[in-house]
Amino acid sequence: MGHHHITRPEDWPVMPTAYMDFSLKSVGFLTRNPALDVPPSKSKNAGQLLYLFG
Repeated sequence: MGHHHITRPEDWPVMPTAYMDFSLKSVGFLTRNPALDVPPSKSKNAGQLLYLFG
């Protein structure tokens, strides 16, 4: 009998329930933050945005 057992009257008393669980955990996937390795911009207005509302 697997986890998809259809209960019937002869299964009394109630059968215990089995649980399964797993998790995925990466180890050593990134040794450091790749966002910190971005080269500086050559534009003198880098990072500045101008919003005009009319």
